[in-house]
Amino acid sequence: MVCTNCNTTIDDNSSVCPNCGFQLNTNTEEINNDEEVIMITENMAPPELAVNQENMMAGAGDLSSGDSMSSYAPPEKNEEAIEDTTVKISDRVDFSIPKVTAPVESDAPTDGSVPIIGEQTTILTKEDSPKEELTQLKIGGKVLKFKTGKNLSLPIVLIIAILTLIIGVFIGKMLFSKNYCTTTTRKNTNTTKVKYVSDGKNNITNVGSFTYSIPEDYIYDKREKGLLVYDNKDTFRIYIKTTNGSYEDMSGAKLSIRETLKENGTTVNNIKELNISEKDYLIIETIRGTSNKLVAFSDASNDYVYYIEIVNSSNNYDYDVLDIAADIVKNAKYQKVESKMEGASINDVSDLAIKASLEYKALNNN
Repeated sequence: MVCTNCNTTIDDNSSVCPNCGFQLNTNTEEINNDEEVIMITENMAPPELAVNQENMMAGAGDLSSGDSMSSYAPPEKNEEAIEDTTVKISDRVDFSIPKVTAPVESDAPTDGSVPIIGEQTTILTKEDSPKEELTQLKIGGKVLKFKTGKNLSLPIVLIIAILTLIIGVFIGKMLFSKNYCTTTTRKNTNTTKVKYVSDGKNNITNVGSFTYSIPEDYIYDKREKGLLVYDNKDTFRIYIKTTNGSYEDMSGAKLSIRETLKENGTTVNNIKELNISEKDYLIIETIRGTSNKLVAFSDASNDYVYYIEIVNSSNNYDYDVLDIAADIVKNAKYQKVESKMEGASINDVSDLAIKASLEYKALNNN
């Protein structure tokens, strides 16, 4: 007969399937209410199994067949099928996401396209970025090379180069040029027309080792080894003398000169250099007591310097009168030997003679 559980062919007299152990009801006809029910006790021997009759090949298959492989065997690893999911940093590409700078436009497209959000930013790849080009520019015999993009034209490069050159020259002049100001010929603010030595009508006088030419419209005199010049309305006075010294040394010691004058009771409002009629002057605006005096020094050559002092009736610093003094100095001439007659000593007996005459008069009146 056949086991109803595993369909194994077994002996007709077997009550248990030797293959799966299923309990068989072989004689269903003998089991009835009249038959005695066999009770199984603990002392009963277990039923004998028909081992010799068991079909050990039931359910077995050919091991050589691929279909007979046990489903419980662990699957073989296919190393080729396993993909390396590790992200390589060197192959990663970063994309810059444009920022939204304006709200979404109200007019949404009806063709299914993406609506425009504010101002769009174009993302360029390496291939799309502008390539650098080398531009050569020749200025003053020198060739300058610039790396420029496609959108930078040659005229723009030329303008940048010119501006750079101008700025460089300007900065260099500020840092390395001599510290002086250049002035043009000043206009006279006085009502009297200014007269210059070049006009041709001049008086000649000698003071020390220098000979001066003074226009005839001005009054001149000598005092304290210097030359005095006035105008005919008595509105200004110029004092000029020469003394041993170096103008170059003085122009480089402005701060020292200021402090020295201050310690000796002279206030300095300003000290600077000016160029008047192609000649450099060290100008000092001083105050002595209540009088404002314009003082100037200039090179007189032969280890001499000119000293100029100007005062006027308005008690201010009169640069128009300084132009007159500069014209006289410019036309002065150096003499190696001083005049002997000018250097002769003076024995002033005037006071004694006047006193004697007064005493004589008093005696005669008595």
